[in-house]
Amino acid sequence: MSKSASMKFSVATLIFPVCAFVLIGCSDPKDANKENFSKAIQEYLNQEKACMGIQGRYLDTGLYNEFTDLNEFVKIGLLKKEALKPKSSMTRNVDPRVLYSLTEQGKEISRKKEGFLGDTVLLCYGEKVITGVTNFTPPATMGGYTISRVKYTYKVTGIDDWVKNELLMKQYKNLRGELNSANTPLEEEATLMLTNAGWVHETLQK
Repeated sequence: MSKSASMKFSVATLIFPVCAFVLIGCSDPKDANKENFSKAIQEYLNQEKACMGIQGRYLDTGLYNEFTDLNEFVKIGLLKKEALKPKSSMTRNVDPRVLYSLTEQGKEISRKKEGFLGDTVLLCYGEKVITGVTNFTPPATMGGYTISRVKYTYKVTGIDDWVKNELLMKQYKNLRGELNSANTPLEEEATLMLTNAGWVHETLQK
């Protein structure tokens, strides 16, 4: 090979990766494709996390009797309980009320979710990671927005040891599947909306 031909070949090999990089980098975030949908869903999952809920009215109120289900969280160390003394002689024969509250460990992994029927305290134990987009509907206009319904699969990573509990698996039906999701990803569906910046999950649309 001549020196001139060799130089042309070297320049071509340098230019091709650069051009390929530019083409990849110029992907339109507004396109309806698996790459953009996966990114939008993962942004949602980063906030969603894997958690189990306790109705807020059962904590810090002392209005209820002892709950067997909540006692399991006491054994784990996420809740603490205190038996309350009757306020008067009229209530001594009534089942004693129990005050449940979060321990410091429980506070570290908890967050509050507001709802129509009251707040829910979420105890989070892992991160949700999308594993693939299986299919999606063609973008369509609804209520002034362009939307697409997307079916995807995900797994839960970084699972805390405390949640690997048979009694909790009986209480929370989806838990066993999430613990096994690394081997068998779970299926879910999301509605994505198109914005000026690209696709977002409907709950993140401002």
